[in-house]
Amino acid sequence: MKGEFSEQRVEAMMKDISAIIHQLTWVTVPRGEADNVMRSTWAFLLKIHLDGAQSKLKARYYVKEDLQKEGVETCAPVVSWSTIQIILMTVLQEEWTICQVDYDNEFP
Repeated sequence: MKGEFSEQRVEAMMKDISAIIHQLTWVTVPRGEADNVMRSTWAFLLKIHLDGAQSKLKARYYVKEDLQKEGVETCAPVVSWSTIQIILMTVLQEEWTICQVDYDNEFP
């Protein structure tokens, strides 16, 4: 990779790969001749502070969804908007404090 943020991209990629390996969210298996291997890609997100300064560069490794086969289950957990609304209403009613947190990786 060349260009602006190339060193930060490599650092972010290594951080994501380390988290994936540490959390045992995948297993490497030998490829058979008849196996159809799905292509993948990296996505990068540059986080910016309110004053416009760069906060950090995050990287995520994705399998290209358009190549997935029907009937093969994949999971991408996403919270629904109604759940967020219920939580915020509860916070208001109970007069709790809300804090923002930025996790490096989604898995526990």
